[in-house]
Amino acid sequence: MESPNLLTIIRQCTLFKNIDDLSSYLLLHYGKIRLFAAGETIFKKGDFSRGAFGLIVSGQVGIISDTGQVIRGMGSGEILGELGVTSPQNKRTATVKAIKPTELFEWNVDMMKTQLPEIMKRLKDLAWKNASNYYE
Repeated sequence: MESPNLLTIIRQCTLFKNIDDLSSYLLLHYGKIRLFAAGETIFKKGDFSRGAFGLIVSGQVGIISDTGQVIRGMGSGEILGELGVTSPQNKRTATVKAIKPTELFEWNVDMMKTQLPEIMKRLKDLAWKNASNYYE
């Protein structure tokens, strides 16, 4: 899978807008690439989050309803898993599957809390925003 410039994708993501060079370095250093084939489950509703969330680098994923229908598609530059890592239960709120081969750059929320607290605050804000849209 051809990966676009990771730093460019990170800096274009709303969550990471206007971060300094040190923060960019920390994101690159502490993240890891995960690859998913089309049809592969990334997160399963109800599973523990393990503190993991990520940025879609390339590909396309679908948020899947309880009936198996894609209710929302997501692509490059979007954050995935923020609700599960910021909720008190630390559980996945939806099943997410790769629609196309997908590259996800993943971080652990504990690293964000200690190394990048400002980004952690933004992540919580994003989770609240997405949760309110999800339940409307």
